[in-house]
Amino acid sequence: STLAQAGYRTGGFGKMHFEPTRDSHGFQFFALHEEVQSRGREVRAENDYFTYLKEQGLGHVRYPCGVRGLLYNQPQISPIPEEHHETKWVADRALEFIDEFHRQPFFCFVSWVQPHWPVHVPLEWANRYDSELMPLPRWTDEEQPHLPWEARLMRRASDIADEGSSPNTARMRRVIALYYASISYIDAQVGRLLDALERHGILDETLILFTSDHGEMLFDHLTIGKVLAYDPSIRVPLIFCGPTVQPGRVESLPVSNLDVFPTVCEAVGLEPPDHMLGVSLLGMLRGETDAAG
Repeated sequence: STLAQAGYRTGGFGKMHFEPTRDSHGFQFFALHEEVQSRGREVRAENDYFTYLKEQGLGHVRYPCGVRGLLYNQPQISPIPEEHHETKWVADRALEFIDEFHRQPFFCFVSWVQPHWPVHVPLEWANRYDSELMPLPRWTDEEQPHLPWEARLMRRASDIADEGSSPNTARMRRVIALYYASISYIDAQVGRLLDALERHGILDETLILFTSDHGEMLFDHLTIGKVLAYDPSIRVPLIFCGPTVQPGRVESLPVSNLDVFPTVCEAVGLEPPDHMLGVSLLGMLRGETDAAG
């Protein structure tokens, strides 16, 4: 709402995890896709992507976002054709927004569910990576008894290894291959967004940020998910590019996602609300300071 009040067109597309679900939280244009709705249940009428699938004659697909439950961490192929896959659908909505409002200041938030579990890539992307060539994760037998019970439970639920049994390395490699394919599919959608900015002649004047809310163990330490405070789980990408960014700068200091909004505000000459946490990273991005703030 801060940007909207300053005259920016604001759009949010994809996964939000808002409560209430349909509260747009300041976005003037809003298209929601949640793999699971609030209260842990699917409410298709609240999900714009599910409404879209119904309009395309795909409303009968029971698990359009992958089968959860006992198959949550199993390798899966999407039952939805690529042209209607959720990852592409989110990018399509963002592209429509950019095409309409590129002549005026805008803020576009694009949020993909994938590669979150259950990983389910379109058929055309399923063999992009050779499973047999995937690197095996890291673990030691000595550490296993000391992992939290949540990590051991997730391992058993993924059908990778029971206590004391040898890991199913073939299954791990297949899951990793599909996980990588899901990331590449998102990369392709990011490329489409960048192409649109370039086509409209505004790529060089647009501040672009790429990040994530959490990482993924992906079988390191024979566990999965985000329940352990190891690097694969807590280290996420934070990539800026644009007119306020020093090209090629790599910063190793820890920062927080709370710093993103103050950074955006300073970049466009606005003061963040007083209650907003975090500090601007703009000085760091410009190469003017060595630490946040």
